[in-house]
Amino acid sequence: MNSITKSIATLLSRPSAAALSSPRWELQQWRGIRVKVRYGSLEQALVVMQRKMQSSGIERLIKREQRHHIKNSEKRVLARKNLERKIRSQDLARKLKSILVKKVREARPARVSPVESSSSTFWPRRSFLRFRQHGMRASSQIGSFSCNCM
Repeated sequence: MNSITKSIATLLSRPSAAALSSPRWELQQWRGIRVKVRYGSLEQALVVMQRKMQSSGIERLIKREQRHHIKNSEKRVLARKNLERKIRSQDLARKLKSILVKKVREARPARVSPVESSSSTFWPRRSFLRFRQHGMRASSQIGSFSCNCM
């Protein structure tokens, strides 16, 4: 916690007059975090500040800041690990996408054609009533239908 606060203090310290006019200083001021200390509770204010720093990504930038020389061999190792992590992440994203597509396809109900939905095999009672309303009489469910036209 102390190293983070020291780093913030160095980042947000007052620069010279020439640096104040630069756009970089304006951006730095714009990205700053303000925390109110309420009821004299400095600890609570520090907790809130740390939470805001984590959510905005400033803490990550401070930790990533290079403070010592990194050998070329270490850079190669770090680059290889980053590449492997990136490839692994892309593979997992591709697998997840295919799983989600399969789930969506399975979740969709099968389409029923209008011919199948009006068929008497699904609703025999309804089809019987439909014929009855039009003056037709069903001799049996499977057999032929006759019409009382007179």
